Amino acid sequence: MDPTNDNLDNKALDELSLNIKEIEKELMPQLDMLAEKIPEIYNGYASMVRTLVDTTLDFVSVSKKTGDRIALGAEVTARVITAWGNYKAAVEHNKMLAKYMQIKKTIANNNLTKVEGLLPKLERSNTSSSKLFEKYCTTAYSLENLDEETIKRVAALLLKVLAIHRTNVYLFELCKYLKKEYGAWASGMQTCNESLPDYYQINKKLGDNMFKGNLFDAYSAAANSTDAVEGKQILLLSDYQLSMMALGEKLCKVNLKNANPKVAMLIAECGASESYANETKRFTEHIESSPVSTIALLAALAFFAILWIALSYLHSHDTVRWIMIIGGLSVILRICFRGYKRVLIVYAQNGIKLAEECDSNIERACGKIEQAEVDYSEKDVLDSALKGFLN
Repeated sequence: MDPTNDNLDNKALDELSLNIKEIEKELMPQLDMLAEKIPEIYNGYASMVRTLVDTTLDFVSVSKKTGDRIALGAEVTARVITAWGNYKAAVEHNKMLAKYMQIKKTIANNNLTKVEGLLPKLERSNTSSSKLFEKYCTTAYSLENLDEETIKRVAALLLKVLAIHRTNVYLFELCKYLKKEYGAWASGMQTCNESLPDYYQINKKLGDNMFKGNLFDAYSAAANSTDAVEGKQILLLSDYQLSMMALGEKLCKVNLKNANPKVAMLIAECGASESYANETKRFTEHIESSPVSTIALLAALAFFAILWIALSYLHSHDTVRWIMIIGGLSVILRICFRGYKRVLIVYAQNGIKLAEECDSNIERACGKIEQAEVDYSEKDVLDSALKGFLN
């Protein structure tokens, strides 16, 4: 099957794009208002959603020429949402909570019905994009029967299908979140206690559905395909974010020595493998290095120290010489043992720190948003004053 000639599915993609535009017209004014009224939480989030939707629509509407670099996965740079911060003065903190509660109630009363009205439309659109996405994911393609230009066109269309479906799923989750959040505000609560949806959550869900949660092994298998590949495998190798998520599961390299040239081309076109190598370079170098050299140096120093002690007391009485040698040996071995333990501890700690940095960077590359940490609890003014006085 050559999906690049399927006019019916291209028409379906156009219709789904129009649905997203309609949803955008309804949602973006709400997000813009939230960004204006509650900038501490929603300012970066609103601009991120606009970037996500606009880039997806641009990607789907623009006809890609054969040979163009496929890099849709980079469409969303996850932004760090500005944290509200901690108010030092309890009185001001409580005033701010009361002020925001009034604003939130007004926003909820004006928009809750609108969001509830959008949900059925989004659910229908999500169902349609899901069926189209499933169709292309399960289609098998023979590597022998596809030349490089054709497999590029196949990958380009698959990425369009993914872009539309992923954005539909995201907007559906966003609408469900806003319904819960507006409902909480209307009931006099500061929050529904759920996280703002982000692209990382959607990518994780898509990956779990396509490959039952084991993305790294799926990526490795797809990268080493020799006969045929399924649509979902082409997507995993071609989509920047899904590739980064798969590679980041184990923080280790995939063996591509035996990769089919057409598969290797898809991996190179995506660019995720190169980005992943750059992100994990320091961690990889740390793992490939070893504390052995430091430990060997300690052992050498211990040997020369013992030798020096032995030679220094060579002409002394046997008992004195041996007492000094044994005493010196025990002290040096103790120092070396402590040094050895310290070297291993520092090595392990550095490895953990570098691994955490890699995980964090990869998660951001896959659309993860750092959530704002907001203290919604009212402060006891007297208690705060006493603590300030005593401190």
